[in-house]
Amino acid sequence: MGGGRSGRRLARRSWTAGQLAAVALVLTSAVVGAVSFRVTQSTEHAGGLESSTQFLQYWAETGSEAGTVPARLPAQLSTTVATPTRLPAGSRAFLVNAGARTDQAMVWVFTESAGMPVNTEVELQFVLHFSYGTAATSLSETVYLETRAVAIVGTNVYTLYVDAGHVTGVTFTTQIEISQECAGVGSCP
Repeated sequence: MGGGRSGRRLARRSWTAGQLAAVALVLTSAVVGAVSFRVTQSTEHAGGLESSTQFLQYWAETGSEAGTVPARLPAQLSTTVATPTRLPAGSRAFLVNAGARTDQAMVWVFTESAGMPVNTEVELQFVLHFSYGTAATSLSETVYLETRAVAIVGTNVYTLYVDAGHVTGVTFTTQIEISQECAGVGSCP
């Protein structure tokens, strides 16, 4: 019956070896999995429209991309809820933050279409994550605009530039934009 004893020891050793193999597999998977989820650069973006009372069907984000601030600086949108920037008749460009000519920027394009309520304030929140060289940077801006006093016919296209503060060397990694209708002019959440 000596063989039975060594069989038990062998079974224990097999069990210990099996446990070690399982632990090694889990650790290897965790390390490999962690590397596979590491994001260094992404073309993904998120955008949204929300309103507690009405979906903003007449104010739509229709595009976004990396670009540069134009040589002729556009006007800057208001950052004060009480004094929103009134949208002009026709398409136009605006700066979201202070900008410098030819700086790299994230460029958002919005379309305002017929049916947009008049004299309505809209809050736009922008969040950017980008790298400049080896430094990771985050930028958050909130601006306020007011629709025209007269209903529009057709569509207007507004191009908004968020300046990254550098002429070259910027890599955009994450961009978020949220638009929401305010309860009234001068009264946003």
